[in-house]
Amino acid sequence: MTKISPWCDVDKSAIDTIDTWAKETQPKTSRAEIARELGYTYQALRKKFNHENAPLTLGEFEHLCHFFNKNSAAEWMRILQAVAVKNGDLNEAKLLDEMLNDHQVKNAIVNLAITYLHPSSVLDDIPSEAVKAEAKAARKDAPK
Repeated sequence: MTKISPWCDVDKSAIDTIDTWAKETQPKTSRAEIARELGYTYQALRKKFNHENAPLTLGEFEHLCHFFNKNSAAEWMRILQAVAVKNGDLNEAKLLDEMLNDHQVKNAIVNLAITYLHPSSVLDDIPSEAVKAEAKAARKDAPK
């Protein structure tokens, strides 16, 4: 009997994105460090990187976004866009690209991120200078 993997393209793209982030850090972030951050053994995390056992949960993805100083909403949209391109769904990929480049959508993403972090989060909690500027503008325009 053939065992069917619970991993879909989005799951694989998410863990592959984490792997890319780890390699981009200086010095590189080891898988052992990522395992400790999530409370996994190295072996359990290695299986995730090999697309075995259960995929990352959204909560784990969010946690690692924070760990790597990434905007989780924007990163998730990039993952969805990459999967759409991979699957040949160019209309969906184009729509996601337009959403990522639309100022109002970016403001909504920043507002969600600020709300998720904590309503009293300081702008220093958000690493990107561009995101900080958008967050500042969003807070200025937010209803009181």
